Amino acid sequence: MKQRSEVINHVQKFINEYIQAPNFISAFDDAIFTVQWPYSSTRIKILGSPLPSKSGGNQIVLTSRLIGYQLYPLLGLSIVHSALSLINHMETKEFIRTWIYRVESVLQDILRNEGLEVDKEKLQISSRKRYDNIETILNNCSDLFMSNPILLSLICTTFFQSSNEFLPKTRVEIYNRAIQSTISCWTNEQSNISQDILFYFFIDLACYLHLQSPSGLIDAFDIKHLCYLSLQKQGLSNNHRVLNNYVDKLLLLLNSNIGIVVERSLLVYSFLHLSFQEYFVAQSLLRKSSIHEIVQCIFIIIFNSRFRESIHLALNWINEKWSNDDYDQFYFLLISSQTDYAIPYGTLLFFDACKMIQRLPSDTIIILALNNLLDHPSHIIPCAYLSSNLFKLNELLIVKWMNLCFQDDKRFFKYCKCLLTTFGDKSDVFNFIPLPSIVCQQLNLFHNMNTSTQFIIDQTLRKRGRTKLDQISHILLKQTTIHPLIISVLICLCNGICFEEYDNELKINFSKNEFYRQSRILPIILTYLQNDEESSISKIEKLIKDFENILEKSSPKDTSLDVVDTFIALICLKNLSNLSIYQKYHHYLALPIALERFKWSWFYLRKSYNNLSYNTKAFESYFTREINAFLDQFVNEPDNQRSAFLFLCTMTWNKLSINSLSYESNINDHSVKWIDLNNMSENSYSSDEIEENICFLFTFIPEFLQELYYRIFILSTKKSKSFPLIILLSECLIYFENNQQDKWNFYLGLSTIELLFKKNFLDNYISVLFLEKRTINYSNNYYQKEFNKTRNNHLSNDWQILVDIERQRILQANNFRNSDEQDQRFFAASISLARLLQVKYRSQNKYSTEDFIITTSECNEINIILMQISNLFLRILAQIMIIHMNKPSIYNDIQKHHIQLEIINQIIFLSPNLSLLELTLIYVRCYEIEQILPIPFQQLTMIIGEKLTKNIQHDEHIIVFNVLRYLLYNNDLSYYLSKFVQQNKWHYGLQTI
Repeated sequence: MKQRSEVINHVQKFINEYIQAPNFISAFDDAIFTVQWPYSSTRIKILGSPLPSKSGGNQIVLTSRLIGYQLYPLLGLSIVHSALSLINHMETKEFIRTWIYRVESVLQDILRNEGLEVDKEKLQISSRKRYDNIETILNNCSDLFMSNPILLSLICTTFFQSSNEFLPKTRVEIYNRAIQSTISCWTNEQSNISQDILFYFFIDLACYLHLQSPSGLIDAFDIKHLCYLSLQKQGLSNNHRVLNNYVDKLLLLLNSNIGIVVERSLLVYSFLHLSFQEYFVAQSLLRKSSIHEIVQCIFIIIFNSRFRESIHLALNWINEKWSNDDYDQFYFLLISSQTDYAIPYGTLLFFDACKMIQRLPSDTIIILALNNLLDHPSHIIPCAYLSSNLFKLNELLIVKWMNLCFQDDKRFFKYCKCLLTTFGDKSDVFNFIPLPSIVCQQLNLFHNMNTSTQFIIDQTLRKRGRTKLDQISHILLKQTTIHPLIISVLICLCNGICFEEYDNELKINFSKNEFYRQSRILPIILTYLQNDEESSISKIEKLIKDFENILEKSSPKDTSLDVVDTFIALICLKNLSNLSIYQKYHHYLALPIALERFKWSWFYLRKSYNNLSYNTKAFESYFTREINAFLDQFVNEPDNQRSAFLFLCTMTWNKLSINSLSYESNINDHSVKWIDLNNMSENSYSSDEIEENICFLFTFIPEFLQELYYRIFILSTKKSKSFPLIILLSECLIYFENNQQDKWNFYLGLSTIELLFKKNFLDNYISVLFLEKRTINYSNNYYQKEFNKTRNNHLSNDWQILVDIERQRILQANNFRNSDEQDQRFFAASISLARLLQVKYRSQNKYSTEDFIITTSECNEINIILMQISNLFLRILAQIMIIHMNKPSIYNDIQKHHIQLEIINQIIFLSPNLSLLELTLIYVRCYEIEQILPIPFQQLTMIIGEKLTKNIQHDEHIIVFNVLRYLLYNNDLSYYLSKFVQQNKWHYGLQTI
C-alpha cells in the first residue's frame, strides 16, 4: 500500500510540473467558474483548465489495473476516468470465431510453405467441431468468466491442442484442463521436475499471494524464498545446494513464460490471471487430510471476501469429483457445524453454491439447510434467504419440505410471517413477486389445522398470492353495474378489488392482480354474470338454490374449502342475520369456519381504509358521494326499512373504525331528515320480525360475548332447554348503560328495538336511557330542533306515573299461574322500578354532588320483588344489575356487601346444575365483585376453572376460554387459562403469534 501511494504521489507531482494548460492551470487546481455579480449585467469570465476531450495543450493517458487503484486514485476536475467494458455474449462468440479462423489460416500457410496439401473439407469439419465445443462452454459458465480475452485465448488454445472431446460444465473443469495441459507440456521438456512438484509449488504461491499480496505480485527474492520452502516441504531434498539448484531451474522456466505464472516486469511475478490463483487456492482446500478438516478450513477463511471465488471453485470440484456419500457428508458438516456463529454461514454458502453446482445433495441435507434458515433466532435471516432459495428447488422437494416442516406449528407461523414481510407489496408493481402456485396449493392443504392457522394462511395468500382468473376478471371489468350481493360474495371469497385514485378522487375497481385464490363456486358466479336474459332477483334466487343443493349433497363433517366457500356465498346472498341458515345447518362443521371468515373480511376492509386514510380528501370525496347515493335510494321506502338500513350503515361505519365526524354526520343528517323517531315504535319492526332475527340484538352485545350468547340463545332452540329472551335483552341494557356516547347511533338503535323491549315490559327502562343521554349539537338548527323533539317525547314530566305503572305490573304478575312468565315479569319489574326510582331521586336532587340512597321502604320493596323470582338464575342476574346502580344507590354499603356475598354463595350452590356456558354467563356478570370480595370469589373461579379444564367438549370450551381471557387479570383464572392452552394448543392453535 505504501509503495502504491508513493507511485501516485510521483505521478501527481509530474502532472503538476509538466502537464499544464496554456494559462498554467494544473489538473489538480480548484474549480474555476464563470460568474455574474448580483444586480449587475457584468459577467466575469475566468479561464480554467480545458477538458481532456478538447484538443490542444498537453494531455497524458495513464493505464492501471482497477484492483487496488480505488485506494489511491488520481483526483482532479480535469482528470477523466474510463474503464474498459467487458465484452458481451455476441462479442465473445465473434472473438472465438476470429481466433479459430486466424490460427487455422496461419497453420494452412505453414503447411503450404512446407509443400503439404490440406483437406479443406476435413479442416472445416474440425474447425466447426472446435467452435461448437467452445460455444457449449458459453452456456455453462458465467459471463464474467467468458468475457475475459486472456481466459478465452487460453481456452481456445487448450481446445485446439486437445485431441479428445472435452465438454466441461463448470469453470473449475476448464481451469483444471488448461493448467494440466500447460504443466504437462512443460514437464515433458523438463523431466527432472515432476508435475506434482510444480503443482504443489503453484498452490503454495497462490496461497501466499492471496494472504500476503493484495496486488497479486511477488518479487524475485520472495518467490525464490517461497520456492525453496515449498520444495523443502515436499521432501524433494534436505541438501541446501540441491534445493537451490531446483529453485534456479524453476525460476528460469517461469522467466520463459510457461503460461501460468508470468514475469510482469523486471523480477516481478504473478499468475497470468487471478482465476488461476483462485484455482490453486481452491486446490489447497481440497488437499486437507479429511472432510472435517476441509470444512473447518472453509469456516476459517469464509469471512475474507477474497476467498469467495476459491471456495466456489472448491465446491465445484467437490460436485464433480466426489462420491455421493462423501458429497452428503461434506454438506452435512458444512450446514451443521455452525453452532458458534450468529449467522449460519455454512447454510448460506450451500445455497450460494447451488447456483453453480450441477447436482444437489440428498433431500435430507437440503431439508436440514432449509430448517436451519427457518429456525434461526433472528427474523432477518429467514426473511432474507429462505423463500428466495426455496423457490429455486423443484416442486417435489418444496412439497416434501413443507409437509415435514409444517407439522410444527411454530415453524408454520414463522414461515408465513416471513412470506408476509418479503417480496414487496402488490401495489409495488416492479418489486412484487407472487408466491409459486405449488406453495399456495400446499398452504391451502393446512387450512384445517386450527382457526389461527386458517387466518395466517389467508393473510399470506391475500398479500403474496396471485391467481389468474382471466375469464371472470374480463367480465367484471366489462360490466358497468354488478349486484351488491355478488360483489360481497367475490370480496369474501377471493378479494379482487383495489382502491385507485383518479383526479384526486378515490374509486373502487376490480383488478385481476388482486384475486388471490381460486374457488370452485366461481364458475357458478361466472354463469350468473353471463346471464343477461333473467332479472337480478331471479338470478339471485337461482344462485341460492344452487348453493343449497351443494350443501345438501355435502357431508355435515366436511370442512373443505369448497363447503366453507359455499356457506360464505349463501350467507352473503341470504343475509348474515338470517336465522334460518343457522337453524338448518347448525350441525355442519363448516358453518362456524365460514362465520370466522366474515370476521377476516371486516379486518381486511378496515385495514384497506387505514392504508388509504392518508389521502383524506380523495377518501372523503368517494365515500360521501357513495353514501349519499345509497341513502337517497331509501327516501321513499317504509320507515322500518329506512331505519334498519340507516342503522346498518352506522354500525358498518363503526365496524370499519371510521370515526370522522364529517362522514358520520352525513348519515346522521339523513336520519333526522327521513325518520320521525316519535313514531318509530309504531312503524319499526314488528315483534315477530325481530324475534325471527334475534341476531339483530347481537349488535348491542360486546364482541367477546357474542359467541357465548349465540350458543345459549340461538342454538338452544334446537335443544330441550331454552333461555328466556329477557336475559339477552338485559345484556343489551348493560351495553347501553356502559356506552353512553353522544352519538346518533345510540338513539337510532334504541328506537329500532324499542318495540321488542316494550313487549318484554322493559319500555320504562328504555325511557330512562333516553333521558340520561346528553344532547347532540348539530350545526343545522332544523336538525337540532328535530333531535330535541324526538328525545323529549321519550321523557316523562312526572316519573311517579311510570313508577306506579311498574307497581301495577307487579300486582298483575302475582296473578300469573305460569311460573316462567311470572319470573320474567318480576325480573323486568325489579330492574325497571330500581332504575325509575334512581331517576326520580336525581330529578329531585339534581344539584347534589354527593352519593345518596333511596328510602328504606323503597329498598325493601325491591327486595320483596326479587325474592318473588323463583328462578334463582334470573334472581341473581337481577340482583347483579341492581347493586351496580349508583347515584343514588339502591343499597347502602353494608347491604351491598351482604348481597354480593350472597350472590357468590348462590352461584356456588347452583354451579353443579349449570352448564359451562351458563356458569360463564353469570360469572362474567358478577366479575366486578372479585375486586371487592377476592377471597370468597376465589372459590367461584376454581369451580369454573375446573369445569373448563375437565371433560372438554371442544367448541363450548373454546368459546368459554375466549370469553374468560378478556376479563381483567386474575392469578387464579390465569392459572386455569394457561392450563387449558397447554391441554389443547395442538387442536385449537391458542398460542399467540
